Amino acid sequence: MIDPQRAFARLVLQHELGPRFVGSPGHGRAQELLRGWLAAADVAGEQVFVERFFDREVTCRNLWGEFAGDQPGRLLLGSHYDTRPWADLDPDEARRREAVPGANDGGSGVALLCELAVELKERRNRPTVQVVLFDAEDWHEIDGKEVSLGARHFAAELAGPERPDAVIVVDMVGGRDLMLDVDVNCQAHDPSYRLTLGLFQLGHALALPACSLKKAHPYKWIGCDHTPFMAAGIPTALLIDLDYPEWHTTADRPAACAAESLGQMGSLLDAFLFAPAPAFEQRVA
Repeated sequence: MIDPQRAFARLVLQHELGPRFVGSPGHGRAQELLRGWLAAADVAGEQVFVERFFDREVTCRNLWGEFAGDQPGRLLLGSHYDTRPWADLDPDEARRREAVPGANDGGSGVALLCELAVELKERRNRPTVQVVLFDAEDWHEIDGKEVSLGARHFAAELAGPERPDAVIVVDMVGGRDLMLDVDVNCQAHDPSYRLTLGLFQLGHALALPACSLKKAHPYKWIGCDHTPFMAAGIPTALLIDLDYPEWHTTADRPAACAAESLGQMGSLLDAFLFAPAPAFEQRVA
């Protein structure tokens, strides 16, 4: 099991680097930190691509680490580490051109997966897992960009033995009183629908409040890092809470987050990853 407090400490460390939008000083510092967190992987690497933001070319990097398992199957776990350059939903209009601190949005999923990586190194009774930290996700409707540029690049180059049997993307899973949403786009792709349903059923069996679907409007159309993998025909699920009040504001800081939320998602991924082989295969079929 992951240590929720250690995962939360990773969230805080990222926040302390400052805003981490592509091309910022914090962006480069984040890459160095995350390379260190993935260094214990059996194989680690990065995918480099160049994008132009505000008429300036910026080198972006998807960082990844692969952890071999003793059981059949291959799973990709992903999250983005960049933060949004503009706090366009801030209640104070004067602050909407400030950068988002990104404790939850850009920090929580990375914190969870990098803490999970410690367990992946120690426990091999599971499928092979590739942890991927995507760059250049949070540019939707800024400078004419699409969302999830890094994930689009990564999905476009998957082929052969590198193609995963399933993908789970985690994003904004550190907010207080976590309550997950369901991306209804999965209904258009049966394997993704079954994977999503299976994760929520597993969360319900574990009595995780975040998986209860008890909030007023949990069903949403969501574009995120999971989208290009689903479009490529890979069973894909998204774990996210879009009703985080501090989303795209200058208040997205550790004070708005909770170790308990990270712990719930750690328990969910633990139960999914370390299930007996037949159970895992049924969930990704």
